[in-house]
Amino acid sequence: MNIEEKERLLREHPEYANLIHYVKGSSRQKGYWRVIPYTYFNPTINQLAHRRDFSKIAYNNYGKKGFINDTPVIAHEIRETMKRLRRRRGLSPKEHELRANLKNLTLMKGRRLRIKVPKFTLRI
Repeated sequence: MNIEEKERLLREHPEYANLIHYVKGSSRQKGYWRVIPYTYFNPTINQLAHRRDFSKIAYNNYGKKGFINDTPVIAHEIRETMKRLRRRRGLSPKEHELRANLKNLTLMKGRRLRIKVPKFTLRI
């Protein structure tokens, strides 16, 4: 969508003005207009937790210099720590296997079983 198309759209439908925005281009790609994602202003609980964890890790590693395997130290630390956090947040491999086996057993008998997972709480 170019500028003329955007202006025509907003003339015909002014209620869409708050639902689209411009994404700035880079050296590899031109900028473009798009519909704003729902989570842009209303992030999910998991997105907030991920942002919180990412910012804590980056803050704790501020000022480090150098490279590890051709990757900047801070990026390496963030990647490794986020991997550990992701594993800890999810189910353990054994619990995942047990749940899959239980699900298969119930499907073989023609029943459907819903397993409830405890809700995630966010502490800021």
